Amino acid sequence: MARTYRLGKRAVKMAATRQRMVEAAYALLCRDGLGGLSLDDVAAAAGVGRTTVFLQFESRSGLLRALEAHVSERAGVNALRGELSQADAVGALRAAFEIGCGVWAAERVAFRQLFSLAAIDPELRAVMQEKDAVRRTLIRALVRGLGQQGRLQGTPQRARDLLLVLTSFDTFETLYLERGSVASASKLLVDVCESLLLRV
Repeated sequence: MARTYRLGKRAVKMAATRQRMVEAAYALLCRDGLGGLSLDDVAAAAGVGRTTVFLQFESRSGLLRALEAHVSERAGVNALRGELSQADAVGALRAAFEIGCGVWAAERVAFRQLFSLAAIDPELRAVMQEKDAVRRTLIRALVRGLGQQGRLQGTPQRARDLLLVLTSFDTFETLYLERGSVASASKLLVDVCESLLLRV
């Protein structure tokens, strides 16, 4: 019994240490960008040894994957995924922008750093490509739902291509900077999508 208790305490301590390292990486990302995302930098910021970081994440790629998941979770991506799975495909389409823009906005600085740095960092690029693959899967499901409910205008491929562009971080940020509000950016995107994708 005592051994189980000790193992439980150890697991809790390890989880807390892991969380501290991820939060240290997040702070470095927002402050220093790529320059602060080495295992040594994260270890120093978290107050642990480099070996501890390696044991938790196995590689810098593992750390970057955990960091991206942390940013997405802070932004509210789980709530977005829940809305996208609703039975009403048109409602899911609207949520993709109304909630999706809020997700991008909630961690705009961190997402900007992740996407920008992915252009020059192969390990981070692979992580962000995995994230984009999930977005493509959600888009396919959304388009399939619109088609099954008789609401899709045009071909599924056209719809997927349009949604790929319109749901991207770059599209959101361009509109957000131009219009100055998340609500205005998301409303325009909903209007554009409904006019281009939905059968009346």
